[in-house]
Amino acid sequence: MAQVARDPQPNRSTAVIGVSVALGVAFATALAIAVAFAIGSPARGGTPLASAADVAAPAAAGVVAIEDAPASIAPVTAVVESPPSGVLTYIAGDGSHVSLDVTRPDAPLAGAIGVPALAAEAGVYPSPDGRYLATVRRDDEGVFLDISAGERLITSRWLASPSDPEFVVGKGPARAVEGVPLAVAWSPDGRHLAYGSVDGEPWTLNILSTPSWGYANAEVAGGYVGELAWSPDSSMLAISTYEIDRTDHTVLVYDSGDRSVSHVIDGCHVVWSPDGTYLAVRREPSVTSGIWLVSPDGRSRTAVTSEPDHFPLAWVHDA
Repeated sequence: MAQVARDPQPNRSTAVIGVSVALGVAFATALAIAVAFAIGSPARGGTPLASAADVAAPAAAGVVAIEDAPASIAPVTAVVESPPSGVLTYIAGDGSHVSLDVTRPDAPLAGAIGVPALAAEAGVYPSPDGRYLATVRRDDEGVFLDISAGERLITSRWLASPSDPEFVVGKGPARAVEGVPLAVAWSPDGRHLAYGSVDGEPWTLNILSTPSWGYANAEVAGGYVGELAWSPDSSMLAISTYEIDRTDHTVLVYDSGDRSVSHVIDGCHVVWSPDGTYLAVRREPSVTSGIWLVSPDGRSRTAVTSEPDHFPLAWVHDA
């Protein structure tokens, strides 16, 4: 009869040693897993290894990074350390100019202070130093923004088709025909020319930079570019975007350093403080009323008037 081979039975001491070794291996394995989890878990302050899904694809050439986060305001500059100061002049509901010390907004000052000169002719935009001139040109091929130095044409950017019904030069005429105005603004140092798109969605902010006249753009949230206002040091650009029916306005800030666009607050009629640390904004009446002073990162917000028909016009140093 065939015999079934069996493994010999281990003696007791061998069994104890085997069990001890097995338990030791199991403990070491569990300890290694725990250490690896502690290192890799974000909840414990570590940095997990990035997966392919975690690695962002590089942005397309010529497209600026955009940060559109109304619910989570992203910082653009350092947190403001000092409160706003200076004299703010605004247009009241009756059309009069009112000036106030922003540190004492309940006591208006006598006379209008710092009222700016009339805007340049629509469609003609000279650089601050007078070296360059941006002009709107129409021909059979379309509408263009030409940049020239004297008689020399430097560059030309296409804006719209020749029959585009939405595009109108000038804010007033655009309102009259429910069109989209062209917003154009040179930076105070003359290094950057900003303008908004006018040919429909997606709406974009466009930047031309000297001396190479390199071009970059970014999509903007909230509608077309209705207003542009550079900070005094040319490091930031405030943008107010308008919904096509002009019932909603959004304030964004473009940072010329990292070329990002961040959401700040609702509103329009944006004016910079003299030191570039605050913006005066006419808030959206559907949200709240009046003129508010807001830091460029949106974190510091202070109301200085409460009427919905108050529009900031100028902000200067103390009178």
